[in-house]
Amino acid sequence: MGLKRITKRALVEWLTSSQIQKEREHESYLVMKDITPDKREKLTEREEREVVKKWSGGGYRQILFDELEVFKHFNGFDPRYLSHNFYLPLIARRLNNYHYTKFFEDKGLFGCFSSEIAAPKCIVRCIDGEYYDNRLEQLSRGEAERACLDFGGDIIIKPSRESSGGQRVTKFTPLQRTEPGWFEKTAQSYGNDWVAQECITQHEALAMFNPESVNTFRITSLYLNGKASICSSVLRFGNFGSVTDNLGAGGKMIGVCEDGKLREFAVNLKAERFYEVNGTKFTEMCLPFMPELHELILRAHVKDFSLCKLIGWDVCVEKDGKPVIIEVNSSQPGIFAEQICCGPIFGDRTEEVIEYVNSKEFKYNKGLIYY
Repeated sequence: MGLKRITKRALVEWLTSSQIQKEREHESYLVMKDITPDKREKLTEREEREVVKKWSGGGYRQILFDELEVFKHFNGFDPRYLSHNFYLPLIARRLNNYHYTKFFEDKGLFGCFSSEIAAPKCIVRCIDGEYYDNRLEQLSRGEAERACLDFGGDIIIKPSRESSGGQRVTKFTPLQRTEPGWFEKTAQSYGNDWVAQECITQHEALAMFNPESVNTFRITSLYLNGKASICSSVLRFGNFGSVTDNLGAGGKMIGVCEDGKLREFAVNLKAERFYEVNGTKFTEMCLPFMPELHELILRAHVKDFSLCKLIGWDVCVEKDGKPVIIEVNSSQPGIFAEQICCGPIFGDRTEEVIEYVNSKEFKYNKGLIYY
């Protein structure tokens, strides 16, 4: 029996280590695959030693410097920059225990359990193949179809689970929804978990970046040791002709200062720089929403999402100036383009984060076959 227990333990440890290494390599590949050599500046031996000294505790071995070379190219060297090589899964899963925190990412449930934030109205929530209204009261299939047909404006349909990068986000007009078999085809296409939401009319200050996409702020906040703070604030806007603002869908991202002033340049997925939009330089622009948005995010993080230590919030501002939270990323919010735009993700709290994650037990519950 003792031999079997040791063998089983050793096997689990080996499989876990293998999966961790696989995830680290996969995530590093995803963020770097479109980055050309001219967007990188090699670290010196001294700089590499500084990075290893800062991040080598808690299992952060075999450090790759690829992403740090990109950060150095754009903003100069700083050992506090966080690479996906150890952010996923070693840091993310210690800050956010996915067993609890991924619940908040389900778009079919979002908006039901928060007292602090406004969320888009759901015309239909499809959860595990069954239909519900905005208040989670159950609907029949016919009632769900009628709700989509009767809604007077455009609606957005998107997967509610395991989606990222704006994939399969589709706008449907009232006329499109009257086509024979529209609801049946849509339900079959999106499967058992999707949501139909009202289409938000954004503030004119955001619409000028691209009126066809809902342009959102990605605000990343940290709630650790009883203190909440903003890690980064960026604005994402789509290319003309696109209804999504995500980098993966061809969008751009630019850092936004606390007072609403935009930073010098935006970047796309390839880390190419852009200095203006529609003939206006970013440095000449200012968005007045940031102080209010930051206060809202910090209040909501503390009051409604305290289980999550690190959250990436997708926020839009409606035409009347009202902030609306589109969704939260409560397991592993993006950090690569955010750090290009705003600097090291944890800034002055980096040492605090390292100390915290090194004190937490690492729990890894991935299946043996994942990618």
